[in-house]
Amino acid sequence: VDVDDTSATMQKKVRNAQLAQYNYILVVGEKEAEAKTVNIRLRNNQIVGEKSVADLIEELKEQKETYAPAVDRVEPIKAT
Repeated sequence: VDVDDTSATMQKKVRNAQLAQYNYILVVGEKEAEAKTVNIRLRNNQIVGEKSVADLIEELKEQKETYAPAVDRVEPIKAT
C-alpha cells in the first residue's frame, strides 16, 4: 500500500498511480472521508465507483480466496 500525500493535484496523483500500474487506485477526498467510502479506479482507467470501506474489504477478501494464478489456468502443451 502506497499513499500519495504530495501537494500534487488529485488528477496528477491518479495519473501517477496509473503510470505506476497499480491494479487498484483508491481515491479518498474530503467527500469520501466524511462518508467513510473510497472511490475505486482500475489501472486501465475504468472507474468502478464509490464503495464503503467495509464492502471493499469483503470484496478483496473474496477475490483473494477465489484467485487462481495464471499458471494454474494454462493447459499443458502436448507433444506432437
